[in-house]
Amino acid sequence: MEDNEIIRLYWDRNEQAVKETPEKYGRYYKAIARNILLSEEDADECVNDTYLKAWNSMPPQWPAQLAAFLGKITRILSWLFMICKPTSEAAPAIPSTMLRHRVSLLL
Repeated sequence: MEDNEIIRLYWDRNEQAVKETPEKYGRYYKAIARNILLSEEDADECVNDTYLKAWNSMPPQWPAQLAAFLGKITRILSWLFMICKPTSEAAPAIPSTMLRHRVSLLL
């Protein structure tokens, strides 16, 4: 499926968009997240969050390059996940509401 068709599915609020996106680009986004997080499990979580952010971003945005648009979201979410994840009990994680706020500021 072509990128414009996938974007149209997002705009039409068709859940098929969330099925088509990983089929076409899932491995790419997973590689981005895995290279940042060094964890398969954390990478999966960030990639799933990418699809949710895509769902909430389109409309109003119509990305010129779907792969780059969602790749940027994946990178930002991965870095934020890494920064906000606790490394020990002595270092608590940043609350998820604060993380969501930070993500909304970046995108």
